[in-house]
Order: sequence, then C-alpha cells, then structure tokens
Amino acid sequence: MRKNKGALLFLLVVSLILILPPIIYQYSYPSISDDVPSYLTVITKIAHGDLFDSASYRFCWPSYGYTISCSYRNAAPALVGLFCRITNADPFWTYYVFHYLMLVIIAISVWLFCTKVFNKWVGYIGTLFVLFGATPVLRYSLYDQMFDLTNWLVFGLMGSLSLLYWLKTNRLYYAIVSLLLFCICVVFHSSTGLEIYLCVGFFLCCTCVYRLFKRQAYKRIAIYTVIYAVICGLLLYFLSSEAKFLLTQVMTGTSIRADAGINSHVPIIYFFTQDTSLLPLMFGAFGLWYVLKKKIATTGLWMILSYSFVLVVSVLINRMEPARSAQDLGIMLLFIYAGAIGIALYHTRTLPKIIDAKKTIIFLILVVCVPTLYGWFQFHNAITPVDQMAIDFMNSHTGSYSVSTQINPQIYELFIKNEYKVNGGDYLIFRSKPETAATDPTNRYTIVSGNASKETDFDFKYRRVATIYSKAVRIVIYGTRQ
Repeated sequence: MRKNKGALLFLLVVSLILILPPIIYQYSYPSISDDVPSYLTVITKIAHGDLFDSASYRFCWPSYGYTISCSYRNAAPALVGLFCRITNADPFWTYYVFHYLMLVIIAISVWLFCTKVFNKWVGYIGTLFVLFGATPVLRYSLYDQMFDLTNWLVFGLMGSLSLLYWLKTNRLYYAIVSLLLFCICVVFHSSTGLEIYLCVGFFLCCTCVYRLFKRQAYKRIAIYTVIYAVICGLLLYFLSSEAKFLLTQVMTGTSIRADAGINSHVPIIYFFTQDTSLLPLMFGAFGLWYVLKKKIATTGLWMILSYSFVLVVSVLINRMEPARSAQDLGIMLLFIYAGAIGIALYHTRTLPKIIDAKKTIIFLILVVCVPTLYGWFQFHNAITPVDQMAIDFMNSHTGSYSVSTQINPQIYELFIKNEYKVNGGDYLIFRSKPETAATDPTNRYTIVSGNASKETDFDFKYRRVATIYSKAVRIVIYGTRQ
C-alpha cells in the first residue's frame, strides 16, 4: 500500500476533478446531450416494463413533430435498465450516477493500461493527457457519449491489455479474458464496437505477418485471430443492428449521410483544435522520434499505432462514422503522445539534463491540461437555472404546452408534468438561445429546419405570462388561450 500511495493519491485527485462540476453546480441533468431522453426512455421501459417486449429496447431520436423510425441502437442503455430492475433503483439517478462514475472508472482504466503496458511514467502522463490534454473525453462526455467512451476506454482498453498479456506470457487465461471483453465491446455499443473489432483485427493480422517474416512462432496468434474474427463478427452482425448497417456501408463504399445525424466531413482545423491538441502533439512527436530512433518502441505502442491507422483510414475514406472515428483517433493519438514521451523520459531518466529539467517537464505537462480543465469547470448543462424556473412555473400551472425550436421537448418532458403538444399547447415556451446541438440550426447535428424561432414571432400573437432572465438566457412563457 505504501508503494502505491502516490498512485492512489494521484487517482483520487483526478477522480475528484471529474466529479466536482456536478457537485459545484448541482446539475439536475447529466449533460448537454440530446440523446439522454432516448436513453432514459429505454432504461425506464426495461426497469418497469416487459423484458421480453422488443419495443422496450428501441432507441429513438427526438422527433420534433416529424416521424423518425426507431432502431435497436445498442445494448448499453438496456443493461443500465436491467440493473435498475434488479436493484429497484430510480432510472434517472442511476443513469446520472453512471455518467460520472464511468468517468472515474475510465481514469483508473487508462492509468492501469498505461502503467502495465508501458511504465509508471506513462501511467501518470497518459492519464493526464487522455483526460485533460485535449477535449475529446470530457467534451464528448458532456455530449453524453459515455457509452462510446466506456466501450473504448474500459472494455476495449482492458481487452487490449489482456491481449498484450497473452502475447507476452502465452497464458490461456488472458486469451479467454481478452476474447470475452472484445465480445462485450461489439454488443455493448454498435459503432465503437465495429471500430474496436476492425482495429484489433488489423493489429492481430499485422502481428501474424510480422512474426511470419521474422520466423517467429505465429500459429497460436493466427488461431486466436480466426476465433476472434468469427465469434466477434457473428455477434456484431446478428446482435448489433446499427453495426450491421455501418458494416454494410463499409463493404459497399457508401458514406453515412449528414441527415443521419453524422457529418461525414471532418475539417482538419476542427480535428486539431477539438479532437486532439497541438501542444501535446509537439511533445509527442519529439518523444516518438526518440523512441523510433533508439528502437525502444514497445508492443503496446505498436498496438495503439495500428488502431490509429484504422481510424485514419475510416476518416479519410468517409466510411462508418467519420466524425466519431475522428474523436476516437484523437484519443488514440493522446495515448501515442503519452506513451512516446513516457518511454523516452524513462530511458533518459539518469541523464543530468533530464534530472535538472524534471520540474520543468512536470510543469509543461500540467500546462497542457489547463485549457481543458478550465473548460470542464464551466457550467455545461441542458437545464440551466433559468430552465429550472420555467419548469417550476409550468408544474405550478395546469394546461398543455408547446416549445420554440430552441428547446428540445424531450428534455423538458423529463421534468414537466403537463402534456406536451408539438403545436397548439395552452402555453408556449420561448428560449432565446439553443438548448442543445439539435436545437441549434448552425450545428452539424441540428434537427431544426430553416431559421430558429424569434421572440417577435410570438409577441403579437400571444400574451406574455412570464419572463425569466439571466445573463446568458431569456425564457418567455406565452399564454395561447385568450
């Protein structure tokens, strides 16, 4: 315990940072996402409904009055619902706790992977870089892609760690554990499950080819590759409907359309400012140059590089979900930066210049994390205090309600007891700014057609019942009945 005291303290501090925003701001909603209502619908149906009713597992996007077909998106929300049913827990708060608990588990998983695959230097640097070095993990957790992140950074990472242990020790136990974890990956979340399936498969094929040319034992790896490809492939095709659709896109060469909720174009500037960061890129490039020059790259580093290659191809050829692949590529690059820097520092740790620059190196690594940490501690939530006051007002009055295009009705429906109507409600709630990405006409994920609603659209038609102000948002509630 004394030996790991520093690591435990480090992980405790990181965990505290991750869970402080909901404690500080007392969020009543777990993110700024549009997916949460659909997730909660699935979770609630499973928790209180018929487990054998297939309709309970259907995932729907916000309709906004349009007819949008539902799909069996992934098993993740259903598993949370099953947990609620077994424990009789409240679906909303279970999901809320899951959201932030998984961030802590992701931090532990990243630290464990980096420490065991590389060294403790990489463990510390990798945890800081992956979580705070750039925005992908925390930004996408705010957009409620926790199931995606959990699949990659918990099940995927631990499966990869078990696979590397098996390659190193040849113990059957690790081979079985890795296969089980990869099987969970392909079922838990469809699109990232397909990514993980292709990335791990590519790494295994490269390992087989490398060992064949080096005249090393490769048969056991080839057998594992075949078993992995068959079992995970069958699970992916038959139990993960969205992955089946994406796989069809890959095989036929058809890109995912923008109106399916995904923009198939990933701008280079957007990628380097949002999905990764230029500052750790510069440090990582130097570390990678040193590692390759001295030929001290580990199998784990080659694994992450092979994963990155598959994701780069996905982005460049616009197959699968390029925007999601770019996000995951950004995370993989952060692993590469941290791995290369940590390996280089470990092998030069006895050099006088490195010893003298130790404090400077630590300072620079922490400086890299400042922008993301600053953003993380800002207020990020779909339900602001002004929204909460509007919700309280509606709950204190009887009558149905409608909303302007700036509001996601599915989110308001979680909190307002009155009936929601697409049009013709007794009250109309106007919001001066878009609530989420889907209600912002300029956002790539918007479902708002044409221009957003304006306050003047309603001022001459309805009477104002209440006006609620804040520095950032103004909400006007109109009475539509004379």
